[in-house]
Amino acid sequence: MLGGDGTDEHMPRNMHHHGRPRVERTAVGAYPPGAFPPVTSLSDRTIQPKEMHMLDFDGRVAVVTGAGRGVGRAHAKTLAARGCRVVVNDLPGTGASGAASGPAHDVVNEIVAAGGTAVASEHSVTGGSARNIIADAIEQFGQLDILINNAGGTDHRAFEDHTPDSFRADVEPHLFGGVEVCRAAWPHLKQSGTGRIVNTISAGIFRQRLHRELLCGQGRIPRLLTCTRQ
Repeated sequence: MLGGDGTDEHMPRNMHHHGRPRVERTAVGAYPPGAFPPVTSLSDRTIQPKEMHMLDFDGRVAVVTGAGRGVGRAHAKTLAARGCRVVVNDLPGTGASGAASGPAHDVVNEIVAAGGTAVASEHSVTGGSARNIIADAIEQFGQLDILINNAGGTDHRAFEDHTPDSFRADVEPHLFGGVEVCRAAWPHLKQSGTGRIVNTISAGIFRQRLHRELLCGQGRIPRLLTCTRQ
């Protein structure tokens, strides 16, 4: 979604044939130190007037899955700071304040307190619930322009300690969850005319030995992106 210089690269220019949304991937931690510093808020660096214009997401709506913490939270807050209306998706649970509102609501509260617009969606990306995440975006904002697939965790147990069920539970959000959300979002992104899909993968798929669920799940995402471009 954002170019290497932090700009949005003018979305209409990047649409593919037949109005298909552009699909991209980002590998968290895959860049050499200093080559592509993460931007978590507009206060992280000085934005020049011309660059600020290029970073304007006013009028656009984004869904960010796995946005209650970490990279997903940074995606959601950065988009909101640049004018985007954001659906912050994460599973329900105890929020940072100890309240039962959950991490998605915590991020929404941070965005709203900073003057942005966001709503929480606590549906899972798996089990047929992905369509409910997209439905939340359409119900609240009437459109969808950007999807960032970031949901999924890592079970740190050794490979030999996994059971078939635990391994499947780890792989499913990374791979099938992303597929389900993409399928639900696709018609709305096509209708947008400037639709973008960003799939976040971990650099761990290239170098981690223990996290085989990342390799089996996120490691399939690059091939998935190739298929969606056809």
